Amino acid sequence: MLKRLVIVAAVAAAAASSMGALPALAAPKDPGKPDMYGNDPHWVKDVLYKCVVYTSRPEPNMFVRWYGKCVDGVADGRGQMVWYRNNQYAAKYDGPVVRGMRQGRGDYWTPAGDRFSVTWVFGVADGQGEWRYKDGASLSGTFREGEARGHVTYVTADKTWYGGDVNGGGEVKLPDGRMTTGKLSYTAWRQPVLTIDK
Repeated sequence: MLKRLVIVAAVAAAAASSMGALPALAAPKDPGKPDMYGNDPHWVKDVLYKCVVYTSRPEPNMFVRWYGKCVDGVADGRGQMVWYRNNQYAAKYDGPVVRGMRQGRGDYWTPAGDRFSVTWVFGVADGQGEWRYKDGASLSGTFREGEARGHVTYVTADKTWYGGDVNGGGEVKLPDGRMTTGKLSYTAWRQPVLTIDK
């Protein structure tokens, strides 16, 4: 009996995989106690105000400025994190911070002027969110570990509407009202590309 259950479960998993089902993702993990000494690259200290903040995507040559309360050397409360890479503006976050991590509904801006409004959990975008791109396009859906997952809605600058799978196919409504199909190509932290079937 147990052997049959294992085989049935394996067949069901293979069928789901072949149908393009996404693997279940665990909720973001609490990275633990802030590193005040610079040993963990995820914890970055504002050298001016001596306050540490957390980044889920550490990169070399990055530093941060924190504009908000600092509790025991750790950013805490509502404020702004402004990130710089090689002394050039790289990104900005405006919203709640708990123990140095983005936590709750907040906005993230790119150097291009794109804005990402989403719920943050332990410093990672995780929940319903929307990208609003500088050119007027928008992408909305569910984000897990910072990436869009499953069904999304994408509206281009010319108001072409797409509803379907991220990195997959779906319905397209053209600005003149005609319906067709198309494919969305998406890479995290970049504006998607919509290819319309003719």
